[in-house]
Amino acid sequence: LGHVSTCLLDDGKTILAVYPKGHGRGAIVYKRSTNGGDSWSERLPTPASWATSREVPTLHRMTGADGRKRIIMWSGLYPARLAVTEDDGETW
Repeated sequence: LGHVSTCLLDDGKTILAVYPKGHGRGAIVYKRSTNGGDSWSERLPTPASWATSREVPTLHRMTGADGRKRIIMWSGLYPARLAVTEDDGETW
């Protein structure tokens, strides 16, 4: 396992993790830990377009000017992929 991007949620124990199934490219694997990384979920769903990702994904937390918290999942190689969640990764 390599090239992992993680995001710690506000509860201080839930971690989201994304990484490519292959070495630096391939379908995106998305998992969640609710206990600080002691154990992890099975693979969670991602948008269909992420199955052909050609770059390592990255997670970014941000708060918009409207105060809404979002997490952005980004993969920057053409075609660029972008997914946004406003519910801490439950849906993208």
